Amino acid sequence: SAFLKRNEIKTRQCVYISREIHKRISRIVSVLAKHELTVGGYIDLILERHLEENQEEINGLLRKEIDDWNV
Repeated sequence: SAFLKRNEIKTRQCVYISREIHKRISRIVSVLAKHELTVGGYIDLILERHLEENQEEINGLLRKEIDDWNV
């Protein structure tokens, strides 16, 4: 799976997720990735895919917000 490939993060940033989500993701990563991937790396891959797949919709929402500001 594309989400289970090794993903090294060069410059890290802190984000907060719920304890429950962290626990669930940690179980997924430990079982499926066999120590080849970290929780942070997995989340990074998921977010990257989400942004790619939803780029048009996100850009449309951003354009609408920017247009609304230019009243």
